Amino acid sequence: MATTTSSVIGFGGLEVVAFETRNAKEAATLIARHGGIPRVAPSVKEVPLKENTAAFEFAERLLAGHLDAVVFMTGVGVTTLMETLESCYPRGRIVSALSRTLLVARGPKAVRALKELGAPAAIRAPEPHTWREILHELDCPPQDFLLKSSRIAVQEYGAVNAEFLDALTRRGAQVFRLPVYRWTLPDELGPLEEALRAIIGGRARVIVFTNAVQVDHVLQLAARMRLQEPLRDALKRCVVCSVGPTSSEALRSHDIAVDLEPEHHKMGILIHEAARRAPEILRKKDGAEDVQGTAGGARPGDDNLPPWFQSRFLRACRNEPVDATPVWLMRQAGRYLPEYRELRARTSFLELCKNPEQVAELTVAAAERIGADAAIIFADLLLIAEPMGFRLEYDKAGGPRLAPPLRSAAEVDR
Repeated sequence: MATTTSSVIGFGGLEVVAFETRNAKEAATLIARHGGIPRVAPSVKEVPLKENTAAFEFAERLLAGHLDAVVFMTGVGVTTLMETLESCYPRGRIVSALSRTLLVARGPKAVRALKELGAPAAIRAPEPHTWREILHELDCPPQDFLLKSSRIAVQEYGAVNAEFLDALTRRGAQVFRLPVYRWTLPDELGPLEEALRAIIGGRARVIVFTNAVQVDHVLQLAARMRLQEPLRDALKRCVVCSVGPTSSEALRSHDIAVDLEPEHHKMGILIHEAARRAPEILRKKDGAEDVQGTAGGARPGDDNLPPWFQSRFLRACRNEPVDATPVWLMRQAGRYLPEYRELRARTSFLELCKNPEQVAELTVAAAERIGADAAIIFADLLLIAEPMGFRLEYDKAGGPRLAPPLRSAAEVDR
């Protein structure tokens, strides 16, 4: 039953396009795990600035004490900047200078990179980790006085964030741009071109964006292929999923509606939410109760589906409407059941736990007696001790005994 369920629950055979580059393998694995057909088309190439005069100007200002704060927008930016500066300066000297400066991190990756560097961020932007949260933190006491006459370097991560720079300047700050790398389209465009054709042709119905640069590059390539308008029209019939406010802003700036944005802005959570909600969104977009997956398999609502798939329990698991409020009931194994007492009269507890037929019989008997929609297979929590190398026994009162006992840290380690 598990194999059949995994092929239908979630995306249910829908083709899912993701434009990941750095995390392409992880994206494909997550999509497949949630029942989708992954089509991962890298849309971004990171190109370090080999002649990065801005980075060395930044280093001179930093070492001279002429910067009051540095805003790091990405973890990759932190790492790449250090690799660039280490070609001319000792690493320890740069880290020491950073430690004497107010460091601001946009998101968790920048926070982690600075911590690993040995210069932790003093200010961390809360979720959803956009420049607006950075600005809000800088506007709050005690650092709000800095903005009126401060010298702030902003590490950029591709396109210039003019709104952020303007907002800092309007508050009286002297702002220095620190471009660390730029984005380009990948050298090999074949997978990305095929992904756009799959979207336009209606084969791919779920589209996942995990940063704003992906949005710009997808539309840039579509314009180059003279497919920009067909792509826009096709996206109206798809479920457009955005990882967070920054990519959503980029999509809306191109008049592309965002159908789904998770509360927590991480790729894994985005794909999980897309798997849970995309089929229903597509049903509404198609104006029908049923959506046929491109894999050719049955979709929720088909007459071909087995009865258990449409059970109240599995419908509740899929977050579909049900005629009762789902309740999880924790209960003792079943000592009150006549069926249990009868089996135990002729079978030891451990033998019972290891007999699949008897275990199934007890599970079903309890579920039928209380009218449950589903039940966990009868077992004991301590059964895992045996494959760990212990001898497990139950005394006449039913209490467990483990041997050999653990009496030292070395035995725990073993």
